[in-house]
Formats: sequence, C-alpha cells, structure tokens
Amino acid sequence: TILSILNSIEKDTFINKILDDFIRNIWLKAIEIKIKPYSTVSLQFLARELKVEVNEIKALLIELILEGRVQGKID
Repeated sequence: TILSILNSIEKDTFINKILDDFIRNIWLKAIEIKIKPYSTVSLQFLARELKVEVNEIKALLIELILEGRVQGKID
C-alpha cells in the first residue's frame, strides 16, 4: 500500500536526503519565479504569497544570493 511505501521511504536516510534536496530546490525555484518581475520585494510579501514563515524565506533568499542565482541584498 501507499502507506507502507511512505513508511519505508521515511526510514531510508539516503532517499530522505534526496527528497529534502529536491523539495528545497522547488522552494528556491518558486522564489526565483516569484521575484523575477520585481526590483524590490519584502520578505513578508514572499512569505504570505508562498505560505511560508519569514525566517524560511530569508534563509532561502540568502542561499539564492550566495549562489549567484539572484542579484540582491537583504535589508
């Protein structure tokens, strides 16, 4: 059943790491797409639009800036 598959995936640390990275990359891409048309954007706006906590948005934006995927600074 699906539940047993999910339970076995949950126990597999290798697959969990891959899934965590995959989900993080989806969040990063979502932020890139969301901010593309703007020259400035607030963390609160992004958090509200993506339904995520402000501190998580900030961490993801920092990652995007450090990787050079987004040009910007956080005030």
